[in-house]
Amino acid sequence: FPVGLYFCFSKLTDANIFIVMYGVTSIYFAGVMVRLMLVLAPVMCILSGIGVSSILTAYMKNLDSSRKDKKQKKPDSTYPLKNEIANGVILIVTAFLIMYTF
Repeated sequence: FPVGLYFCFSKLTDANIFIVMYGVTSIYFAGVMVRLMLVLAPVMCILSGIGVSSILTAYMKNLDSSRKDKKQKKPDSTYPLKNEIANGVILIVTAFLIMYTF
C-alpha cells in the first residue's frame, strides 16, 4: 500500500489523485469502524498492483539484453552490478508472488 501511494504521488494525474484520495478516505473509515474494512480491500489491491508493477518495470529496464548498444562504449561505473541486482530483485518479487498464490 505505501509503495503504491508513493508511485501515485510521484506521477500526479487525475486518475492517480482519485486513487490516492480513495485510499486515504478508505483507511480513515476502516480505522473508525471495523466493518468498513470491505471498503479498504479494493483500493489496497489497486495500490498494491501499482506498486508491484512499478517496481518490476523499474528493474526490468536494468536487465541487459542480448544486443549491445554501439553508442555506449564505456560501461557505467556508477552502478557496477546493475544486471545482478535487477535479477535478484525480480527473482525475489516473483518468489513472493508465487508464494502468495499457493
